[in-house]
Amino acid sequence: MVLVAVLAALHARWPESAGGIAAPGVVVLFWGAALGDRLSAWALPAAAALLASHVAALLAAYGPDGLGVDVPTLLLWLRRAGAAFLLAPAVLLPALVLRDRAETPDVWVVGLAVALVATVVATAALGRGAGD
Repeated sequence: MVLVAVLAALHARWPESAGGIAAPGVVVLFWGAALGDRLSAWALPAAAALLASHVAALLAAYGPDGLGVDVPTLLLWLRRAGAAFLLAPAVLLPALVLRDRAETPDVWVVGLAVALVATVVATAALGRGAGD
């Protein structure tokens, strides 16, 4: 957890650094190597921290050091980050509900269909606000 926080902070401060890929990479490696069922509500703060790191790096990349970010741009990205974070509980809740059930191919088909619909809806919604 500390390593991910350090990598995320490095990425937020230096957007060109490898921290941007290293932080979520460490999370994926940890979750992939973890033994047993470790799915918990701690996934939500982890998702929020990684999203905050990404948005901070994105805003830092808008210009050279010392250049401030104007308020409308900051609010735009805070709204987008908030909307993106809404996906975390939307993914965690079904995962918690379905984790004790036997795996069936239907679960993957339904999950793929939901992801496809969410992608189309998000693309349509964000496409209308492209002039922001």
